[in-house]
Amino acid sequence: MKFTIDYSKWRAGGDQINDSQIGEGKTALLNEQGYMCCLGQISLQVGEKITEDDILNTFTPGSVDFSIPLLNQVDPVEIKGYRSTDLACSAMAINDSRILTTEGRIRELKELFASEGHELDFINVP
Repeated sequence: MKFTIDYSKWRAGGDQINDSQIGEGKTALLNEQGYMCCLGQISLQVGEKITEDDILNTFTPGSVDFSIPLLNQVDPVEIKGYRSTDLACSAMAINDSRILTTEGRIRELKELFASEGHELDFINVP
């Protein structure tokens, strides 16, 4: 699959103020300020019925109570729970890194998704 990350709506760099921070507000799939981490943006593209209301103020794909293809899976320990996939966990670490530059974060996310057979395209990058 091919996914598009809109830099103008992207929230990255963790929640502590730092030089590599992108966007405003808390890092979440979608925060109150309207910014989304990379997985929030992908969630809206991969899940046919997933809406912004579904992911508002949600911090990980594993913390929702519905399936997000590619990003979460049924947790075998929880009867009705989900957990983030390895791909999602790796993407969160890259997205939330406080030491990566924007260029480094984009490169690593592209490489991660390419290793799983997917393509990331970043638009509106200054």
